[in-house]
Amino acid sequence: MSNKQKLISGSRRLTALALAAVLLFGCLFAAVPAEAKDKSDYSSSYSAVASSSTDIHKIFPRSYWSGLDALLKAHPNWRFQAFYTGLDWNECFDGSYWSGESEMYYSRNLLEGHPPTVDDNGKITYNNDLFRHPSSWYETDELESYNFSTNKREAHATFNWASNSWVVLSAPNWIQASEDAIRYCMDPRNFFSDEMIFQFEDMLIGKNTYHPSVADVEAIFNNVEDGDGIPGNFWTRSAEETSIVSELAGSKGKKMTYAEAIYAIGEEIGVSPVFIASRIVQEQGLGTSPLISGKKSFTVIKTMTKEEAEKLKKEEEEKKKKEEGETSKETEKESATEKGSSGETESTEPEYVDVEVTIPGGYYNYFNIEATDGGKEDYELIYTNGLREAYNAPAKYYGPWNTRFRALIGGALKTKEMYFTERASAADPAKLSALRQSTVYFQKFCVDSTSQRCMWGQYMGSLTTPQLESQKAYKSYTKNGKVNSTHLFIIPVYENMPGSPAARPTKDGNPNYKIGSIYVSYKEMSKDKKTSSDTKAASIEKFGADTFEYEWEVDYEDYEVTLYISPYAKDTSKILVNGKQIWPAEDEKVTSIKYSTALQIGENKFDVKCIAENGDSKVYSVVIRRNGEIVYGDINSDGKFNSLDLAYMTSHLLGKNKLTGSALEAADISGDGKVNSLDLAYLTSYLLGKIKKMPR
Repeated sequence: MSNKQKLISGSRRLTALALAAVLLFGCLFAAVPAEAKDKSDYSSSYSAVASSSTDIHKIFPRSYWSGLDALLKAHPNWRFQAFYTGLDWNECFDGSYWSGESEMYYSRNLLEGHPPTVDDNGKITYNNDLFRHPSSWYETDELESYNFSTNKREAHATFNWASNSWVVLSAPNWIQASEDAIRYCMDPRNFFSDEMIFQFEDMLIGKNTYHPSVADVEAIFNNVEDGDGIPGNFWTRSAEETSIVSELAGSKGKKMTYAEAIYAIGEEIGVSPVFIASRIVQEQGLGTSPLISGKKSFTVIKTMTKEEAEKLKKEEEEKKKKEEGETSKETEKESATEKGSSGETESTEPEYVDVEVTIPGGYYNYFNIEATDGGKEDYELIYTNGLREAYNAPAKYYGPWNTRFRALIGGALKTKEMYFTERASAADPAKLSALRQSTVYFQKFCVDSTSQRCMWGQYMGSLTTPQLESQKAYKSYTKNGKVNSTHLFIIPVYENMPGSPAARPTKDGNPNYKIGSIYVSYKEMSKDKKTSSDTKAASIEKFGADTFEYEWEVDYEDYEVTLYISPYAKDTSKILVNGKQIWPAEDEKVTSIKYSTALQIGENKFDVKCIAENGDSKVYSVVIRRNGEIVYGDINSDGKFNSLDLAYMTSHLLGKNKLTGSALEAADISGDGKVNSLDLAYLTSYLLGKIKKMPR
């Protein structure tokens, strides 16, 4: 697979800034519904910095001790700080909070699903069979979001049961993560290892933190590879090749490599350049995205006078004509006429209009800020929104981002101010929230109970970004021999956490356990009860894949039933009826899933169990009540005495297939409350013509 093919699956990391803005204003101005819960009694704060096991045991829960003690023993210069979130662990996954204060809020946590490939012509092909994680990492249940316009909750599907596919929430392949996966990734105790602890590293440069070097940044870029392990060279080009020119006072006009530029930017704004480099690589992969090529055109909306809009339109038409080789004399004549008459027009208030203008390129967005499609699965919209952000970036963020250096420093500074700066407390707006989202973990999980941004104030939707960026930082420090330097790790602590870390989901396979339809056919007695029986068929009335109990009545004449069962995932499902597996069938020639049996007088219950490939299952309970009275000797209740009844009784007496219900009662021909050789004798005599009627 080419580097271009790998880029699209590896370079997309979703930002959530647009959603954050919408939710923020919604939280401030929307009415609170009746089901809202109160978190005002929660509080959060930082602990002292721990530099010994004794300190660790004072500030962290017991379940944190062994992991942190081992890290400190291996790296004596490391420092640990607890952040008490004030959040109950299980309530973090409770979706009932009105404003989305839950990690189970729809589309809040996403995972890459089926990576697309791109051919040489740019055609994107999706492959539903490829997943980066076991299927248990992906959600199948509906999740809710809150509609601030209507003040109502809305349910959203995350898995399409009928088509056996996950719902893509953002292009090209982002899927809702499951609760088990979120719990695993959110539990800090799962990541107390050399490689994974760096997701908790404080990225604000201070006295307890490591000051990275240019070599550390270079190590990040030297480790960029595609999915096949082939190194990429976009980030390691020389200063002459990058087109990066410094605009900082001390180095203005200097050409820079990416490593030099990011190191200088980190020093300028007080943020670890290792973090900046890791984030850019996480967002941009091999560096071939249109968001940083500077070549992609895009549209913006501009407000201008109607006269200016008409002039712009004519200029575009003229440009098009010139490109097509046409003369412009007619246009020039029209322009001259307008000029000649302009002095005669009375001065009036100008009329303003919004016009869509095409920008030919020259803009950059390294951090993918606002580069989202809003769940429309639209690649072009991702690029357009990201480039519009670059075009509209304000001066305080070095905007517009029409040079590579401005885009780098502006994106880094905006990230710092939005996520590293203390925020006003929701409980007391006069106070600042304790939480600085200055670790990759906190940028993914905004877990300060006093913050207005609690839960929803995240930088990225990607659930595994903290782990991926932690690996990049660790590799960089290891390569340069700096892994044992002083690093400060800020680790969240939740209330009422379980005694052991959340388990990593491992269950795999198709999760589809639903049945699309159950069709029923009956054998019906002929009127003379002698000729062959007729057949009638019907689907179960109002059958639905999410309704699991059905009950109805049939006439006495309907003496045998066949269930035709159609699971959504026929190729991966198992079907059992009353505990007996009927699919996959032992006989490979059998292609339909069906189950036939005689209907007893009274209640006939069929538990149709569909087992998914991953082991999940559901039971559809089908109860058919057959009307009529028991005819003694007619054991299968088909309205006739024949050899079939004799076979049923013989099998019962031999212990092979025990009779139950009305069949057992019909076999008690003598009426003594037992089924034995006497009843067999009566039935045999009747069939041989020795007796003309049954005892009862």
